[in-house]
Amino acid sequence: MHTLRLEGGAEPVFSGLRLKPSWQPAQVQQRLRMALLVSLIAHGLLLSLSLGGQGGGLPGFALPWQERRAQAPLGTEPEIVLQPRALPSPAPTSTRTSTPPAEADPAPTPAPPLESLILVPTLSATVTLEPLAIEPGEPARVEPETPKTPQRTRPATTQPTEPAPTPATEPQPEEAAEPSAPAILAMAVPEAAQRPRPRASLAAPQLAASSPLASLGMAPALDSAQLEASAQAAEALRQQALAREQAQREAAARAEAERKQAQELAKAQAEREATAQAEAARLAAARAEAERLRALEQEQLRQQALRAAEAERRRVQEQEQAQALAREQALKQAQAQAQAQAQAEARLQAQREAAAQAEAARQASARAEAERQQALEQARQQAAAQAAAQAAAQAEAARQLAAQQAALQAAQQAAQRAAEDERREAARRAMGRQLDAEAVQRDSQARMTPAPLNAPDTRPSSWSSQRRGRLLGRSDPNADLVQYAEAWARKIQLNLPPESLRELSGYANQGPHPAPLVTVAVRQDGSVESIQFVVSSGRPEVDAAIRRIVQAQAPYPAFGPNLARAFDVVEIRRAWVFSSTLSLQ
Repeated sequence: MHTLRLEGGAEPVFSGLRLKPSWQPAQVQQRLRMALLVSLIAHGLLLSLSLGGQGGGLPGFALPWQERRAQAPLGTEPEIVLQPRALPSPAPTSTRTSTPPAEADPAPTPAPPLESLILVPTLSATVTLEPLAIEPGEPARVEPETPKTPQRTRPATTQPTEPAPTPATEPQPEEAAEPSAPAILAMAVPEAAQRPRPRASLAAPQLAASSPLASLGMAPALDSAQLEASAQAAEALRQQALAREQAQREAAARAEAERKQAQELAKAQAEREATAQAEAARLAAARAEAERLRALEQEQLRQQALRAAEAERRRVQEQEQAQALAREQALKQAQAQAQAQAQAEARLQAQREAAAQAEAARQASARAEAERQQALEQARQQAAAQAAAQAAAQAEAARQLAAQQAALQAAQQAAQRAAEDERREAARRAMGRQLDAEAVQRDSQARMTPAPLNAPDTRPSSWSSQRRGRLLGRSDPNADLVQYAEAWARKIQLNLPPESLRELSGYANQGPHPAPLVTVAVRQDGSVESIQFVVSSGRPEVDAAIRRIVQAQAPYPAFGPNLARAFDVVEIRRAWVFSSTLSLQ
């Protein structure tokens, strides 16, 4: 059960009441009005029932204007004195009817029937009416007293009292009514015209036959008094009904006011609870939204931190990869240089040995001098080679400390480069032999075909009639040519300015490029005839720097007697390798 509790004037609190979102006060008001209207109609119908009649069957509806009424004629009326009669039996037989409900509007009800009246004339002209209690199922019987002196009496005023109706029973005229003790005497009010009362119809002939007043002509006065008493009793009953109706209206108004007040309090409490629930829901939604925004912000910060960490990791990884690539390239270059130097030294040694053997076979007369010079040159070259090898070994060891893992791959690449250099060297040798054959052919043709006098020589330098010696590698049967080429290369290597070496080294460090292969033609006096690039470096500034270095070192040493008797021009071909030093291979 839902209870409404008010504590100390506080707002009403509903216990166990759950309001649906679709609850509307207007619907409740409409339902209450309909229930009140139905209740008023039902109570009005109940109050309009006619109770206390003598007929059988269910009570019916009766209206005040449906009763038959009569007016007594004006004239002298005898005085009527109502006196209770002592009866031997003290128990009353009259019973009260149940009162109608107090909730509905009352309707006028007929007065309960009076008990039988006994008219007792006296000598003092006073008529005494003694009520007799009528037992259920027995009709009333009038027992008049013998009047002593008939006198004219005046009517006595009677006070209306609350009636005590008795249930209606079937009349039995043959049996006499036994006396009983009535509690109060009341004037009878006639029933409706459509429902006549058998008791009144039976009592009237008995009164008319047995009462001495009938012979005296007092029947009209008695009827007038009865009608007046009935009217007064009806008025009293009507006033009581009006008072009860007014009390019922006031009680209903108070109940309606209390109900409306309770309803207003419940409505206000429901509205406050709904407002509180809405506010709680709004606060919960706000808290949830704040939590969601805070979680989203934290997630964004975490994602930003992750992205920053990932970017930093990638940057470090790329930097490490770049450093590893640079170290690998430096190691490859160092290994290539070392391999090239080793191969050059090996080729030089082989060329020296071959040249020594050829020179020993061809020049038996100058063998001692040649061997001495060759021994000196070999010792010097070996010392220089050993120094260069030691320096290269130290540099290689320093470089290999940072990249021991890539040594095998670098060695393979170096072997491939060595094979490529060997192939190129073989190609250069073949080219040199072809050029020598062409030169010999041109010389023979020139000797066979005399040129006109004073004709300009339009042939290339290679087609000139000068005797030309070509050293395409590090070895040649002519030892004087080999010695002159080595002296020429040492002069360039030892007299190279530091700024030129730094410039060429900077170009070399900018990226991998092929070693330029340059052919320099030197005359007998040491002047430079021409500079030709068999293989370019791929960078114009490097080629221009090589030209400047060769031109800046001129003139070179003049040919020796033996070399001058054999050649007018010597062509020296070298590969220029730049690192911390310049190497002509």
